[in-house]
Amino acid sequence: MKIRSVWVLIMLLLIGMAFEKTLAVAGEPGHRPIAKYEGGSLYRAGKFNVIELHGNFREMGRQYGHLLKDSLPKFYQLAIANVLVKEHHLDYELAKDASAMIFERYPQRLKEIIYGIAETSGMELEKLLVLNELITLAHLMGPPVDCSYIATWGDYSADGTMVTGRHWDYPEFYKIFSDFLTVTIYNPTDGSVPTATIGFVGGIETFTVMNRGGLFAEVNNGTISGGNIFIENRKLNFIQILDFFLNSDNMTQLDAHMSSSQAAVAILLNVADSNVSYSYEWPTFGTRRRGQDKPGLLVSTNHFVDQSWGIAQPSGDPVQTVSRRTNLLALGEKYKGKFSVKVMMEVLDTPYSKGGAQRPVNIYETIFIPKDLKLWLKTPGTSDWEAIDLARHFDKKVK
Repeated sequence: MKIRSVWVLIMLLLIGMAFEKTLAVAGEPGHRPIAKYEGGSLYRAGKFNVIELHGNFREMGRQYGHLLKDSLPKFYQLAIANVLVKEHHLDYELAKDASAMIFERYPQRLKEIIYGIAETSGMELEKLLVLNELITLAHLMGPPVDCSYIATWGDYSADGTMVTGRHWDYPEFYKIFSDFLTVTIYNPTDGSVPTATIGFVGGIETFTVMNRGGLFAEVNNGTISGGNIFIENRKLNFIQILDFFLNSDNMTQLDAHMSSSQAAVAILLNVADSNVSYSYEWPTFGTRRRGQDKPGLLVSTNHFVDQSWGIAQPSGDPVQTVSRRTNLLALGEKYKGKFSVKVMMEVLDTPYSKGGAQRPVNIYETIFIPKDLKLWLKTPGTSDWEAIDLARHFDKKVK
């Protein structure tokens, strides 16, 4: 009986090895993976995907493609085929050509992510490239979109800790995509800095990003001041930002990348670490780094504030950029010395009509604490705040 038991155990181990590459794991949501593949793991934090990747960039793409192979075609059908093309009349051939043109200028290692996804997802590369440009394609269909940012630290914070808050605003119909919102955590093995992004399934370009060095950045549309210009032969800002974060362990390195870069489109890139926050006003014709509005407080919406540009404040308050900035500055003063995660939640959840910056076009909100690498994510109207401890998902630094 003992010999038979040993053989049964051996057979079970062999079967387990045969299925090692793809493993579904039951466990506590958000803390233990619900699926694994080739070193990657998929978690859930409430309604949000949290996908942790390890390896070279092709390997991380393969993990992503397999772990999200059910979601990728579903989201493509919903977002691209049904909503953008059928309902909003996006010219698919134009979208396909624009997506391929943008991808052609990617850094090679970041192309490898998409190639890896194509290998294991079962989706054609063409469709993956269009899905990757879901956010950029909105600009082909109408006026630009907008976001808001507030950072508090020093005298504005309850204990001096940096607390960042952002609204990601887009056309209101993007709210129906909220079930596909995903936090992607890259842990490269080539010496790059582990980096996390927030976006929809299939989106590699980033508009909200954090890394193990405690750096944070979020993108606001900047065409009101910088012009609605696209320079074709430059890398798109939204892939440059991911590249910068993979290559920056501190603010000095990130600033060097920003100071050495050229933008393809006009944006504001608002950044923070544990000690300071800046707003890079980044049009196609230069870069300015703007510091705090007051010691320990920085607010950014959609127009350039740095007076050295010689660009006038926009008249008529397009997309409420001036009034949203005014509201957030006032809320900063109201809660001066009290800012914490809880207070930042209250500020972000304050409607525009009641002196805040939250509007119907607010698709998601985030709070990030660089010191602790802790993230909170919310989709107003469809989810409450969910906490994600990125320190648990980043590979530890080897000294």
